[in-house]
Amino acid sequence: MTIPLLLLRLRIIRRIAAELPRTEPFAAVVILAMLGVAQWRLFAWTGDAKGRWFVAACSVAVLLSVHAARRDERFLRIAGVAHRRLFAAEYLLLCLPFSVPLLFSAGPQLAAVGPGSALLLSLLPAGLVPAFAAQRAQRRSPVPLPLPATAFEWLAGFRRSALALCILYLAAALLSQHLTVLVAVLVLVVLTPAAFYRDGEGITLVEVFALSPAAFLRHKIGRSVVLLWGLAAPVAALFALRHPALWYIPLAVLVPGSVVLAGAILLKYAFYREGARAGIAVPLALGAVTASLVLPPVAALLLHRLWKLSVRNLEPYLNAFDR
Repeated sequence: MTIPLLLLRLRIIRRIAAELPRTEPFAAVVILAMLGVAQWRLFAWTGDAKGRWFVAACSVAVLLSVHAARRDERFLRIAGVAHRRLFAAEYLLLCLPFSVPLLFSAGPQLAAVGPGSALLLSLLPAGLVPAFAAQRAQRRSPVPLPLPATAFEWLAGFRRSALALCILYLAAALLSQHLTVLVAVLVLVVLTPAAFYRDGEGITLVEVFALSPAAFLRHKIGRSVVLLWGLAAPVAALFALRHPALWYIPLAVLVPGSVVLAGAILLKYAFYREGARAGIAVPLALGAVTASLVLPPVAALLLHRLWKLSVRNLEPYLNAFDR
């Protein structure tokens, strides 16, 4: 049953790829341009040793993000599908854009990093935490957090990511003299909140703001960017103390990170369905938003398109309020 299910998913992707140019020609051109630029950059990066390791690390990061966002393992197991083989096949296809440039580079041995990671991840439980850990967390009383009650994505996401964030803060404090480590920690801290918006909420939590769709999105994005800068403030302060001459680097990370966070929010509400959890397509689309930062005009056009889709999708829920 694994092969028919894999073929079915490939058929769905093919249908979407054929339908998008007909219904959304502008979006299709933008996506195609971003994919072409991204693939060209991957081939360009494999020209030196550091670039090859970066491409290999990107393949692992993409696979990790997809595997962490999966919620279909239990369903596949109940349906009698060999889910590990299905995961391995999907992940091997997903790492091809990274492995092919490495295979034709001066270090072809690094092309095995992606497929090796794909096979290893297929053996691990899907999702951020195993089921037993989630059940145990639900039985505990939540720790109060100094966040607005309406920032429910941050309340839930911060609790899920608290351990990882503590580890990142500790690594930044202990290894702040190393510029590379500090930059890597700052990037990870800034990108973490984008994962907070993969969960859907009930209609009550959407209507509680009593705002029009555009005002609702502005409020969400504005407050989330403020919280993001507060989350990154400790690492940015360490950066300013240990490397004052490079004060502009935290800004160079926080500004694109704010754009990625805005893209995550717009993606959530562009595909919002009451109480529904985001599928695998949303993390992949968020990766496209992140990649589009290489070409700022493309990023701006993509965010504008997502804004329009989000406003149109929220109209049935929020069109009762004055603008």
